[in-house]
Amino acid sequence: MSEANAAPETQTTFETEGATSEGGRRKRFGDLHPVVKALVVVLGIAQIALAAVAIADLVRRPAKLVRGPKAAWAPAMAINFVGPIAYLRWGRIEKRSKLDVLKGAPAALRKGAPSALRGAPAVVRGASVAARAKVGR
Repeated sequence: MSEANAAPETQTTFETEGATSEGGRRKRFGDLHPVVKALVVVLGIAQIALAAVAIADLVRRPAKLVRGPKAAWAPAMAINFVGPIAYLRWGRIEKRSKLDVLKGAPAALRKGAPSALRGAPAVVRGASVAARAKVGR
């Protein structure tokens, strides 16, 4: 086949219209508007901080207080904002404090009950109605 009959070589580019600058080359960070640069930097810092908090919590938290295997949550942290937020929202099992336990206790126990009884709401819940009335005085 002669060179005159050969098909001309074409170069295909997959750049989108917004990804190139005036000179036809791809936009670089330096080509961006200062506001866009600041936004990229702030979002990058927020993403790294969020991932660091989630990873630190995952490492320190016992496996029994994590929903699912810890080994599955670790790579999920690499998914931009979604992974760390999902772990912090749904991956942790919170320990109940005495205050949380008291929220479900009778009103008499929450307000003005002797402090010795505040630490043992389960015992008071099982008490008779007459005993609860005495505690509320």
